[in-house]
Amino acid sequence: MAPESLDELEARLDPWGRAIFKMLREENAQQSKQLEASAQQIAALTVQLGLLTEQLARQTEQLDDLRRRLFGNRSEKLP
Repeated sequence: MAPESLDELEARLDPWGRAIFKMLREENAQQSKQLEASAQQIAALTVQLGLLTEQLARQTEQLDDLRRRLFGNRSEKLP
């Protein structure tokens, strides 16, 4: 619903209805702020996860390289 139609609906309510309507609007505003904060936190964590994933991939490559060097085939033959 458009805010104008909500205002019209609120104007037609009795005083108790308007009080409840006001409480619901305040609750909605508070939850909207929490939702926005959560969305920002999710975005920051997603960026951080991407960086950690890249770092993990680099370290996995380094570990694989070190394993090949340590345990890989050798050109020299042992008797």
